[in-house]
Amino acid sequence: MAKLEKLAHIPLANPVNTMTAVCKRLSLPKKAAMEAISMFEMTCGPSPTANDVFMAMQEILFLLKTEHTPVAKLLSVEESIARALTLRWPDYDLAKAVSY
Repeated sequence: MAKLEKLAHIPLANPVNTMTAVCKRLSLPKKAAMEAISMFEMTCGPSPTANDVFMAMQEILFLLKTEHTPVAKLLSVEESIARALTLRWPDYDLAKAVSY
């Protein structure tokens, strides 16, 4: 919980690029990640934080569940997303465009 709470205090200048870079770093399923990134880009508010990006990444799990992804794969993706709590988020806040 403490790590999740700390994310709320990490401001991001480029949240969409950050989400793309983190998803790529964690090797999350590309199709679901790109869809979640697109949704986040449309709904991203002012003054985004790493917590906003982390919460938006949860959409990847929902998208996979709706595609009837096997439970083993869902657990693997869930574990990968949880690893995002240990990342140094400012390292992924890149001004240049990030490709997946």
